[in-house]
Amino acid sequence: MKEEKSSSFFQKQPGGPMKLINEFFKTRPQRTLLDSIDDYFRERLTVPSFHINTNETDHFYTVTAELPGIPKEDIQLKVLNNELIVSIKKSKSLANNTQRKLRGAKQAIPLPSYVLTNNMKASYKDGILNVRFRKRQGKSIEIE
Repeated sequence: MKEEKSSSFFQKQPGGPMKLINEFFKTRPQRTLLDSIDDYFRERLTVPSFHINTNETDHFYTVTAELPGIPKEDIQLKVLNNELIVSIKKSKSLANNTQRKLRGAKQAIPLPSYVLTNNMKASYKDGILNVRFRKRQGKSIEIE
Protein backbone atom coordinates (compact mmCIF):
# COMPACT_ATOMS: atom_id res chain seq x y z
CA MET A 1 0.00 0.00 0.00
CA LYS A 2 2.79 2.38 0.78
CA GLU A 3 4.21 1.85 -2.69
CA GLU A 4 0.92 2.80 -4.26
CA LYS A 5 0.73 6.03 -2.31
CA SER A 6 4.28 7.04 -3.17
CA SER A 7 3.87 6.22 -6.86
CA SER A 8 0.59 8.13 -7.06
CA PHE A 9 2.30 11.12 -5.46
CA PHE A 10 4.71 11.52 -8.41
CA GLN A 11 2.07 11.00 -11.08
CA LYS A 12 1.15 14.05 -13.11
CA GLN A 13 -1.64 15.72 -11.24
CA PRO A 14 -2.92 19.28 -11.57
CA GLY A 15 -1.57 20.27 -8.15
CA GLY A 16 1.42 17.91 -7.81
CA PRO A 17 4.97 18.81 -6.84
CA MET A 18 6.15 18.95 -10.46
CA LYS A 19 3.74 21.81 -11.09
CA LEU A 20 5.16 23.70 -8.11
CA ILE A 21 8.72 23.15 -9.31
CA ASN A 22 7.81 24.28 -12.85
CA GLU A 23 6.10 27.41 -11.54
CA PHE A 24 9.12 28.19 -9.38
CA PHE A 25 11.43 28.19 -12.42
CA LYS A 26 8.97 30.05 -14.66
CA THR A 27 8.39 33.01 -12.38
CA ARG A 28 11.44 34.78 -11.05
CA PRO A 29 11.12 36.31 -7.56
CA GLN A 30 11.38 40.09 -7.35
CA ARG A 31 14.27 39.94 -4.90
CA THR A 32 16.72 37.10 -4.59
CA LEU A 33 18.77 36.02 -1.63
CA LEU A 34 21.86 37.59 -3.20
CA ASP A 35 20.02 40.93 -3.52
CA SER A 36 19.28 40.84 0.21
CA ILE A 37 22.91 40.04 1.05
CA ASP A 38 24.12 42.90 -1.18
CA ASP A 39 21.74 45.34 0.55
CA TYR A 40 22.96 44.25 3.97
CA PHE A 41 26.60 44.95 3.12
CA ARG A 42 25.83 48.21 1.30
CA GLU A 43 24.14 49.55 4.42
CA ARG A 44 26.81 48.29 6.83
CA LEU A 45 29.89 49.28 4.82
CA THR A 46 28.77 52.74 3.82
CA VAL A 47 30.90 55.17 5.76
CA PRO A 48 29.16 58.45 6.49
CA SER A 49 31.15 61.37 5.11
CA PHE A 50 30.86 64.99 4.12
CA HIS A 51 32.53 67.24 1.59
CA ILE A 52 35.79 68.90 2.68
CA ASN A 53 37.66 71.64 0.85
CA THR A 54 41.00 73.26 1.72
CA ASN A 55 42.29 76.64 0.62
CA GLU A 56 45.29 78.75 1.45
CA THR A 57 46.37 82.34 1.11
CA ASP A 58 49.67 84.00 1.99
CA HIS A 59 48.80 84.11 5.70
CA PHE A 60 46.05 81.51 6.29
CA TYR A 61 45.22 77.86 5.67
CA THR A 62 41.45 77.24 5.65
CA VAL A 63 39.44 74.00 5.91
CA THR A 64 35.78 74.16 4.85
CA ALA A 65 33.29 71.36 5.56
CA GLU A 66 29.72 71.13 4.24
CA LEU A 67 27.45 69.97 7.07
CA PRO A 68 23.89 70.83 5.99
CA GLY A 69 21.36 70.95 8.81
CA ILE A 70 23.73 69.73 11.51
CA PRO A 71 23.37 71.71 14.76
CA LYS A 72 26.55 73.46 15.88
CA GLU A 73 26.40 71.56 19.18
CA ASP A 74 26.76 68.22 17.34
CA ILE A 75 30.04 69.20 15.65
CA GLN A 76 33.32 68.37 17.36
CA LEU A 77 36.74 69.67 16.29
CA LYS A 78 40.09 68.38 17.50
CA VAL A 79 43.70 68.83 16.39
CA LEU A 80 45.80 65.71 16.91
CA ASN A 81 49.15 64.74 15.33
CA ASN A 82 49.02 67.45 12.65
CA GLU A 83 45.47 66.48 11.64
CA LEU A 84 42.21 68.33 12.04
CA ILE A 85 39.55 65.83 13.08
CA VAL A 86 35.96 66.86 12.32
CA SER A 87 33.30 64.57 13.77
CA ILE A 88 29.51 64.62 14.05
CA LYS A 89 27.90 63.28 17.23
CA LYS A 90 25.52 60.36 16.90
CA SER A 91 22.56 62.49 17.97
CA LYS A 92 19.10 60.96 17.64
CA SER A 93 17.56 64.40 17.22
CA LEU A 94 18.65 64.64 13.59
CA ALA A 95 15.48 64.75 11.53
CA ASN A 96 15.95 64.47 7.79
CA ASN A 97 17.83 61.91 5.69
CA THR A 98 20.85 64.14 4.98
CA GLN A 99 21.33 64.71 8.70
CA ARG A 100 20.89 61.00 9.46
CA LYS A 101 23.47 60.04 6.82
CA LEU A 102 26.01 62.30 8.53
CA ARG A 103 25.30 60.94 12.01
CA GLY A 104 28.57 59.60 13.42
CA ALA A 105 30.63 60.84 10.46
CA LYS A 106 34.27 61.56 11.12
CA GLN A 107 37.06 62.81 8.88
CA ALA A 108 40.72 63.55 9.53
CA ILE A 109 42.25 66.30 7.40
CA PRO A 110 46.05 66.31 7.29
CA LEU A 111 47.53 69.72 8.04
CA PRO A 112 50.73 70.98 6.40
CA SER A 113 53.76 71.37 8.66
CA TYR A 114 53.80 75.16 8.22
CA VAL A 115 50.37 75.59 9.86
CA LEU A 116 50.16 76.96 13.41
CA THR A 117 47.53 75.18 15.49
CA ASN A 118 47.66 77.39 18.59
CA ASN A 119 45.49 80.27 17.26
CA MET A 120 42.97 78.54 15.04
CA LYS A 121 39.49 80.02 14.58
CA ALA A 122 36.32 78.13 13.70
CA SER A 123 32.97 79.46 12.52
CA TYR A 124 29.74 77.76 11.48
CA LYS A 125 26.97 79.36 9.46
CA ASP A 126 24.28 78.00 7.09
CA GLY A 127 25.68 74.46 7.17
CA ILE A 128 29.24 75.53 6.33
CA LEU A 129 32.03 74.99 8.84
CA ASN A 130 35.18 77.11 8.36
CA VAL A 131 38.34 76.44 10.33
CA ARG A 132 41.17 78.92 9.80
CA PHE A 133 44.81 78.40 10.75
CA ARG A 134 47.63 80.91 10.62
CA LYS A 135 50.65 79.95 8.53
CA ARG A 136 54.22 80.29 9.70
CA GLN A 137 55.95 83.15 8.05
CA GLY A 138 59.50 82.42 7.00
CA LYS A 139 62.27 84.94 7.24
CA SER A 140 63.23 86.80 4.11
CA ILE A 141 66.82 86.46 3.05
CA GLU A 142 68.43 89.38 1.31
CA ILE A 143 70.55 88.47 -1.65
CA GLU A 144 73.94 90.27 -1.79
